Amino acid sequence: MPRISRDKILLLRKALNMSQREFAQFLGVKREVVVRWEESDIKHRMALAPQYRNADSKIKRLRKNLDMSQKEFAARLNVERETVARWESGAKFPFRLWYS
Repeated sequence: MPRISRDKILLLRKALNMSQREFAQFLGVKREVVVRWEESDIKHRMALAPQYRNADSKIKRLRKNLDMSQKEFAARLNVERETVARWESGAKFPFRLWYS
């Protein structure tokens, strides 16, 4: 499994303006796991395989919970609106946000 850059995890969480608890809940892991990811360099690997199955609906639900349009959400993450649309349709997964 590819290794995760601690900076990528931290940047994503902060770009979404989420606490460690909120981010962990979104990913379906315990808060302590997010803490370990952010505190470690690249020692820990992300074990999200089961969560990939519903990533599209989770991303869309998160965006709607934040009351953001695809365009606003994309701007917050520094990607194109079409990229968010692809994530939400399940056509693509945002690996680059997590994997270095």
